[in-house]
Amino acid sequence: MKQYPKVPRYDHPTVDPSIYRERELWLTEKLDGSSFRFCRYDDRFADAYSADVHDCDPDDGDLVFGTRRVVRGTAGRNLDEIDGSLHRAVRALREVDTEAIAALHDEMGGPITFFAENMILHTIDYDYAERPPPALLGFDAYSPVRDPTPEETPGDPFEERFEGFLPAEAVFGVEEADGTDGTNEIDSTDRAIEGNESGVFERIGLDTVPVVERVSEASEADDANFDPATYEIPRSAFADRRAEGVVIRNDAARRRTKIVTDEFRELNRRRWGAHRDDAESGAEEFVAIFCTNARIRKQVRKMVVDEGYDFSRSIIEELYPRVVEDIWAEEWPEISQLDFAFTPGEVRPLVAKRCAEVVTMMETNARLNDAPPERLCSSE
Repeated sequence: MKQYPKVPRYDHPTVDPSIYRERELWLTEKLDGSSFRFCRYDDRFADAYSADVHDCDPDDGDLVFGTRRVVRGTAGRNLDEIDGSLHRAVRALREVDTEAIAALHDEMGGPITFFAENMILHTIDYDYAERPPPALLGFDAYSPVRDPTPEETPGDPFEERFEGFLPAEAVFGVEEADGTDGTNEIDSTDRAIEGNESGVFERIGLDTVPVVERVSEASEADDANFDPATYEIPRSAFADRRAEGVVIRNDAARRRTKIVTDEFRELNRRRWGAHRDDAESGAEEFVAIFCTNARIRKQVRKMVVDEGYDFSRSIIEELYPRVVEDIWAEEWPEISQLDFAFTPGEVRPLVAKRCAEVVTMMETNARLNDAPPERLCSSE
């Protein structure tokens, strides 16, 4: 199944600034969810599916789903066999109109892979306790029929073009396209698949990420063109705060880029600690390398499943020393070769803070997905 290409920052070296002078740009809210993809298996186009789809042994009409890197199986599997962080998304997937997908296959002449945000808690709380957003919010769709080079990936993943991806008006719908500023009629020859004014996600029964703005009629004058460096990120459609950022779609250049707010980066740092490249001390760098969420979840599962602990925030006091011990036990050969100094005493409070954040995230996502916390695994 097609993996979603990397989306670079708007000012990444691989991005040609001229793409912001195109006549048509679409801006959508960048959401702090988890990557999710799916397709309907169609016997008529069996040769168009990748090996990882066939490995799921799907029957004609089955929905096959995956996360960013891994194809997980068919939507009809028992939920007990599926990562708990995906339960809500899979339940929503089971409500998708598979016959509508078959009709889209007819119109395209081949299968479509759909990409959506699985709305679970990471850094931003989209009011998950009271008014959670829809489980799945679609944002893109791909068909190998439209892709002249489906097997080619550049050496630098940020240089990959969005070949084969449906145009924005086919994803979000013509009404959304024409209603953004009320002044510009889209002249695309591919307004929507087979002239249908509904977007593909609406046709199959899923909501989409919010369309923030459509920028049209670029000018030759530089000061009249869209400038991502000065663009003011709007408030989120799902949280009482500014959005994480926006994704800029340029269908003519087959590119996507993103703008992420400084507020989100700071919030992410406060919750999860510094990335290695941003670490301001040896202890921060040590934690960034070794204290992963997966390692913490592993210790939580061991305590709850193997040792009978009740899952609650009360386990944090015993959890973080175990995580520290696990790091030293498993990573000692690499730790002994580190080329920077750190103070072990400064590591423990940083690990404790990250453990507390992981337990909070697991608690929220378990409730959201109606799944046992210890069943929440990596969603990548």
